[in-house]
Amino acid sequence: MIVKRFIAVLSADFKYKEIKIVTDIEGEHFFSRGKEVLSPGWKEVYGLDISSENMEEDALPEQTLKEIKKGEKPEVKKIVLIKSHTKAPGRLTEADLLSRMEKANLGTPATRAEIIEKIISSFYVERNGKQLSPTSKGKQLVSLVPDMVKSADLTSQWENYLELISKGKAEPNKFMADIRLKTRELIEEVKSSNKTFKLDNITKEKCPMCGKYMLSVTDKRKRAMLICQDRECGYRENVFKKNDGDLSISKKEKAINKKLISQYSDNTQNSGLNLGDLLKNFIDKK
Repeated sequence: MIVKRFIAVLSADFKYKEIKIVTDIEGEHFFSRGKEVLSPGWKEVYGLDISSENMEEDALPEQTLKEIKKGEKPEVKKIVLIKSHTKAPGRLTEADLLSRMEKANLGTPATRAEIIEKIISSFYVERNGKQLSPTSKGKQLVSLVPDMVKSADLTSQWENYLELISKGKAEPNKFMADIRLKTRELIEEVKSSNKTFKLDNITKEKCPMCGKYMLSVTDKRKRAMLICQDRECGYRENVFKKNDGDLSISKKEKAINKKLISQYSDNTQNSGLNLGDLLKNFIDKK
């Protein structure tokens, strides 16, 4: 194998012509794709012993076709029906999303990565390895918001207008007036809509700060968390998984949290803070 590999490296290039043929049979179009070998080159060294490890591009059986002229009528000897399934496009990676944002003129080189982090921290999408997957919250958001808001064209127009303002070629007051008008229109559209948002990740755990039921989420490091559904409250907890897969805060952690909250929170001014903020405020007051 090593000898063949060494000889192949020193051999001539494998040369071929790629051929695509569209055949019309009784009004139905059949597509053929193959190669016409011009020079076997280094492939001749391997013969039939070549392994798929060395030839990933040739993992599928290769079809050799002869070049034919347009309008030529070859004889159809055999037609084979193959049942298969189309493969769904892969999820976008952060690099893919950054590239698309750049093409759509969304954000700036300095803010695009921050925008992606924002939608992740807001639990609209989550990381699965290198890929980004929409959460239930993200899917519902896309289905609920007006078309104007989820269109990249709107943000792109704003970015272009802001650039003109920075160059002194556009009036900022007119820009703000247009935004106010569109905002009113969007608010009225949302108010008149009969669509509703449903929390499908709500748990039976109550927030120790405000008493509302908490949501089960995962952070960007794939750690399970419980967060308060009230964003103004902002309370969140790390959780562990029980044997049955349910999420729960440990009894010890619950007791500590309640003690700290009752000790350091006045339940009025600090209702939007988590435990870390409460402790910091307490220390600052001291």
